[in-house]
Amino acid sequence: LKISYCDLDVNLLALLRAGLSESCTVSSLTIDWSPLEVPYQETAEAKRILSEGSAEEKASLHANGRARRAERRAMQAAEVAEAKCSKPFEDLMTVTLEAENAENPQRPLQLMRDRAAWHRVMRKRFQLTDQEADELFDSLCAAYSNYDSGISLEQFQNAVTAGRETVAGSTEPDPIASSFASFLDGTSPIELLSYRCCRIGRLEVEGIGKALATPSPHLKALNLWGNYICDQGAAALGRAFETNFGLQFLGLGRNLITHVGLQHLCKALGVTRLFEKSQADPLIKQLKEMMKDRDKKMKTFVPKSDGAGRQRYTPQLYVPREWQTILVIHQEHHVQDPSTRSQPNLGCASCLEPSAVWLRGADS
Repeated sequence: LKISYCDLDVNLLALLRAGLSESCTVSSLTIDWSPLEVPYQETAEAKRILSEGSAEEKASLHANGRARRAERRAMQAAEVAEAKCSKPFEDLMTVTLEAENAENPQRPLQLMRDRAAWHRVMRKRFQLTDQEADELFDSLCAAYSNYDSGISLEQFQNAVTAGRETVAGSTEPDPIASSFASFLDGTSPIELLSYRCCRIGRLEVEGIGKALATPSPHLKALNLWGNYICDQGAAALGRAFETNFGLQFLGLGRNLITHVGLQHLCKALGVTRLFEKSQADPLIKQLKEMMKDRDKKMKTFVPKSDGAGRQRYTPQLYVPREWQTILVIHQEHHVQDPSTRSQPNLGCASCLEPSAVWLRGADS
């Protein structure tokens, strides 16, 4: 199932998710170039206003919705600028105001009524692309000026501050993040999932990361190409790999991840080295018990099938691999060359006394 360049919202995605049951034949879902907007508040009061409220109440409700969307867009633009410029947004804004006012002493840069001026500042000071600048300009104008009086950098800064305060003070799950994450939960039948160019940033990917941590029983590939995922978002995904061992492919091309984010992604992968036998022995015993439990479950395991009878992908029950022969004590009489004295003779049984254990992490 492929959906591209569509005007979706969280309610439409909820309807789609409800139709994807275990009995359906859909195994691959592509939602590309279809970003979601912040929904209007679905409180009882908001529903009352929409159904029977006055014109003034409806106008206020819609204005509040436009402001929330502008705050979301401004906050994401600030995160993009921080990732590209490697500086906090507040520092970038301070430098921008000082520099632009110095270049235009007769006309301080308060309001920008045309896109050309906005593009110039966003590109030069914040390293935003023209498309990113356009989306931000439209969102801020729709919320604060209706395109009549232009938009100011102060309004941009205020929108970022308001958005961050809203997120920090909220106790509810983010609605957009929850919509994207719903296709990765423990009941999802999807095996191949793509969210290319859906304007997924830190907030959205944190919800996706939490869903990955309690993984879908069938998901084996997730494509997040062309979004706004930064190092913090990569850390959220990396934490999921501590418990998710079934995902075989994760696409993160054309995002904002640096070597720091890569370290977060790889943190749960690789090996852990234990030098003390007192530490290794209990773990080896535990691993053997886990392998016995896995073998017992696999004897009664019945793979799930879709509505057409095709067997769905199901990852094997994961048990860390264990090696015992890593570092050996080399007997001096086996070494002819003093320069290789630290190297073991693997052909000699007396040299293979284990003094270290390696425990394999998640498969990379």
